[in-house]
Amino acid sequence: MNRARFRIPDRSPDRPKVPAVRALVENYYAKPENGAGGCCHIVLDDCNLKDADVRWTLENCEKSGDGDGAEIMRLMLQMTPSQRRRVVRP
Repeated sequence: MNRARFRIPDRSPDRPKVPAVRALVENYYAKPENGAGGCCHIVLDDCNLKDADVRWTLENCEKSGDGDGAEIMRLMLQMTPSQRRRVVRP
């Protein structure tokens, strides 16, 4: 039996798709208070895309009452690293 020589990501095959999340991000930026990325700027503007960064941002959104940002971060946690890059760098 052949084994993969790399770690297969532990992500659901039903994970969110880049275009759908990208549309949410564009709507998020369209809000006047989010012009500079709002609570999600650490991920969306600074491209800190590791799980720990996305989790921290999710917690920050929840504490700040930023429901839209929290939803985007929940979706990004389900995505692979390459999908996340495509969301923030279209």
